[in-house]
Amino acid sequence: MLIHVIQYHGPATGSTAGLSAPAGIALDVAGRLYVANWCANSITVYSAGATGNASPVTTIGGSNAGLDHPLGIALDTAGRLYVANSFGNSITVYAAGATGNVSPVATIAGSNTGLSGPWSMTF
Repeated sequence: MLIHVIQYHGPATGSTAGLSAPAGIALDVAGRLYVANWCANSITVYSAGATGNASPVTTIGGSNAGLDHPLGIALDTAGRLYVANSFGNSITVYAAGATGNVSPVATIAGSNTGLSGPWSMTF
């Protein structure tokens, strides 16, 4: 149902936008923009239609979040957020509406997964 996913890796601008080497973006069904910030180990979320130097409405990140240089992101039809962590060799999954220094509801990692520097995600 959702599933606009785009990859970009480049410099960030804007003093209040909270961007730090934005690497992947996804839109949810309400039009909110989710951005994987590679250098900040965070996900910033912006209101539908946000433009310019917009502040995020929420951010996922911190020591509990399990983010390790996130690149690819996607949302499923239930609103769960999936993040490909390029340095962590993992996929972290967050509950719909997750915010702050929240732990993932699931983590896919380990030698049996075959993950090695994942940097793309789609449904």
